[in-house]
Amino acid sequence: AAARLDAARRSAGDAKAAAAAEVAEVEAAREAAARQARASKERADGTSKRAEALRREAAAARRTLLETRVFLHRGRRCMATATTFRAARRPYDREAQERQPRQTTRFVGRVQYDGTEYVGWQTQPSGRGVQDVLEARLSSLLGGRVYVAGSGRTDKGVHARDQVFHFETPAQESVGEGGEGGEGGGTRVAHVQLAAALSAADDAAVASVLERVLSGPRSGMPPDVLVRSVCVAPAGFHARDSCVGKRYVYTVEEGIGSPFGARYRWVLGRGRRLDVALMGEAAALLTGRHDFSAFGVRRPDDPRPPTKVMRRLEVRRLPAERDKDDGGDGGGGVVIITAESDRFLYNMMRLLSGTLVQVGLGKLSVAGVGELLAERGRKGRHGSLVVKAPPHGLCLERCFLDYEHGAWPGGGARGAPVEDD
Repeated sequence: AAARLDAARRSAGDAKAAAAAEVAEVEAAREAAARQARASKERADGTSKRAEALRREAAAARRTLLETRVFLHRGRRCMATATTFRAARRPYDREAQERQPRQTTRFVGRVQYDGTEYVGWQTQPSGRGVQDVLEARLSSLLGGRVYVAGSGRTDKGVHARDQVFHFETPAQESVGEGGEGGEGGGTRVAHVQLAAALSAADDAAVASVLERVLSGPRSGMPPDVLVRSVCVAPAGFHARDSCVGKRYVYTVEEGIGSPFGARYRWVLGRGRRLDVALMGEAAALLTGRHDFSAFGVRRPDDPRPPTKVMRRLEVRRLPAERDKDDGGDGGGGVVIITAESDRFLYNMMRLLSGTLVQVGLGKLSVAGVGELLAERGRKGRHGSLVVKAPPHGLCLERCFLDYEHGAWPGGGARGAPVEDD
């Protein structure tokens, strides 16, 4: 009996151990199933988040595409209008215009533009001059042919932060109900406030409305042209003659650059760094009154004097923090060449900038710059060469007007001919 009891006890213990083992296996299986469920949920959540991110990216891409299409449509529409107006444009005879008594009000405006997509400031048969765009839009707004005169010309690809221009409202007899604003006919002034200001002959109100329209989100201008201000011109004002001086800025980037600044900087390439101190020494030689024949393009029959008054010519490197913020590659910096002069010969700023960069790269000595200036030629006796910088790094930064700044120190008389910039 005792033996049977012991055997029963052992059997019960074995059964209990087997049951405990089965319970442990079940718990392990349950834990494994729970872990697998959690992993599946995490994967599902991750997939959902990735899908949501992809949906957001797709929506952003659609918005960007739509904005790009709108941008291109606005640009094409404005260019088409400018081309139409340019085809009907008569040559502007300034002498004939000045001989006639002025019957309408003259306004002065300031405009900024990205010159990448334009053939320059001056009107061209293609209608792709900034002047063409302004004339087309102003003619459309004012209901008759409007001619624009600028402070000077900028080359193809050159930008401007402060180009000054003037225009006059069309004569009343040229404003009609039909036509497309070309020669011999006008269009109705559709803007209610502008029409009211014109009818009341309120010049200040006309300027205010034009400034508000042309600088607004529905300006009718291409996105890369912005009219900053419009006001009534002072007596005797002419955008060319009243401009007593200009400031140009040329931007150079050391290193490989960045696509965010490539439209506005001359990128030198990997490993290239400028000696700004040497460039500053060379710039000091060019400051003051000089004959800049070596640094400008002049025709043999051009009567305009090559002597200019360079009030300021300096070279400086932007702080590293600003360079980083502007999207630089970190391998170099951004160097700014600033020039202020009463007049600029054609391509003068680009030739000065390109030559100073050669000094900064060690390819031209400071003495070589002085030699070029003294000999008034593109090539010095010892092989020194004047180099022209590309246009996209150049920007017309400011126009100095006589009624705002007075006469240019050491400059010529008001009304002297202005060279092409």
